[in-house]
Amino acid sequence: MIRLLFFLCFLALMPIAGAQEPTTLDREQLIGYFQNQQYEEASQLLKGVITEQTKDARLVQQLAYCYLMTGQLAAAETTYLQAYQLQPNSLPILFQLAAIQQKRGHMARARLYLELAIPIDSANFNVYRRLADTYTDEIDSTRIVYLQKAYELKPSDSDVAYDLAMAYKKIKRQDAAYEILKKAMDLDKENLFLMNAMIPLALHQKHYEEVLQLGDYLSDMMELDGGILKDLGMANYRLNRYQKAIAYFKKLEDKEMESENALFYTSLCYLALKDFPNAQKYAQMTINAGISPNTAGNYTLLGMSYEQNQQFSLAASTYKKGLNYKKERDIYYRLGLLYDLKLKQKVNALTYYRLYLQSKPDPEAEAEQIAYVKEKVRNLNAPKASSH
Repeated sequence: MIRLLFFLCFLALMPIAGAQEPTTLDREQLIGYFQNQQYEEASQLLKGVITEQTKDARLVQQLAYCYLMTGQLAAAETTYLQAYQLQPNSLPILFQLAAIQQKRGHMARARLYLELAIPIDSANFNVYRRLADTYTDEIDSTRIVYLQKAYELKPSDSDVAYDLAMAYKKIKRQDAAYEILKKAMDLDKENLFLMNAMIPLALHQKHYEEVLQLGDYLSDMMELDGGILKDLGMANYRLNRYQKAIAYFKKLEDKEMESENALFYTSLCYLALKDFPNAQKYAQMTINAGISPNTAGNYTLLGMSYEQNQQFSLAASTYKKGLNYKKERDIYYRLGLLYDLKLKQKVNALTYYRLYLQSKPDPEAEAEQIAYVKEKVRNLNAPKASSH
């Protein structure tokens, strides 16, 4: 509360920009600049008419938007604050101010602006959604509270449902996570992110047929990653469908993504089928696959060499193999970049960007990477922008 009072006092003392004589605004020219995304020209036109006596908050907001679109974040913040003086309790202005702070890596300051929005509209979904986004720790209790509130206000939002379910999963509330994703999928039946997230939860709940149905659908839509292939193999194993389980585990081998766990269950499948030579073979392979603390790092280094040699598909499979040994957030980050910038696979890029954010990166040491990845997730999720 003290911080909020200090902030409001600061606003009251802030002057409105400019001291030049007012001139008439050429609105037609301004519209043209915005339509052509000529924000520098638009800002010059607006600065020529905005004075200390200007009371039109919309004009000041337009100038702030120009600063924002030309990357002048400090000027954009100052000008949006001036607009807030003219139009107190404006949620759009507070949202822009918070977004600017997030772009600059100041999550606590972003929260300050968003907290001002709660008394204005305590039932606004976007306030709680955006507040949750200011926390980099997926299982931060305050973040979960904001996600719960956002979910209560808009259970149809698949992103909130996903984030809340993943948070619940992290704190070992798999039952709640499963129910949230189940409801979300009932509302958005073709959401591949929800399906990917649901498979390990359904496996944990022992809904093996559901796991296989989801896997069949996903296999027609995208390349299945190693974790999903393993889960599909495990679901078939639990249903005593040993040949099908082996087929999925073999796909991991074909991709050079086999893990000690997958090799172990492959051996068990062959043992159940009384194929003893193969059971012994995979038992020995399980022993040979003993995990070293440096294995993931070695695969990261190898993947980097492939990537730098323009062998992008091989780099991706190598990074993924490293993930079977240790869930390194650096590998998630590299895979996100690789799928986004080199392989141009939006769905896979989003998956690994999200996994990076979920891996609890250090909010101080990795602040720049966290802000970059969050912005990439928003951009890849956003519909194509229309002209201003």
